[in-house]
Amino acid sequence: MDINRSRISRRLALAQFGAAGLTVGMLGRPAENASAQEATPDTRPPVLVAFEAAWNANDDGSQFASLLAPDVVWEDVPNGLLIHGPEACAEYYVKQIQATPDLKTQYTGFVAGNQAVAEWTNQGTYTGQFPGMPPGTGQPVAFRGVDIFTIEGDKLSRITTYYDLTALHTQIGVTPACDEAATPTP
Repeated sequence: MDINRSRISRRLALAQFGAAGLTVGMLGRPAENASAQEATPDTRPPVLVAFEAAWNANDDGSQFASLLAPDVVWEDVPNGLLIHGPEACAEYYVKQIQATPDLKTQYTGFVAGNQAVAEWTNQGTYTGQFPGMPPGTGQPVAFRGVDIFTIEGDKLSRITTYYDLTALHTQIGVTPACDEAATPTP
């Protein structure tokens, strides 16, 4: 009957969704599980593997720019920025690296066709200056975010970035940290 097929279809869909969640969880294992990671092949498209390597290269932006399509658009949602072209994107990347020269990014992700979503964590020491923010004084920073990618061949044609700007602002002193007294109680 149709009801049985519907139940089977829902079960199959839930099983596939669960498998996708497991895949994301496996990709996001911390570095201390390196031996287990070696047994699991990296199934990300090469451009996303190279993207993570470029973020962690902390270079002049050339590796980063080489991964971008000529008409790439990078949207930094929390800052309200829309950046066009590989050169402008690489320039913005370099500003991030100059603000946190020891920046390290760990990506986890899920890929479906030419679309990809990757959660990331940035950690570094704020010694430079993010555009529009106060200069760093050597404070450690760590914040999370998500990138949404459109992949065309072996290049990225769009990157949309969302991240916890409040956490970053708190860590660099733009926003005061909340304490328990400031939290409303029921």
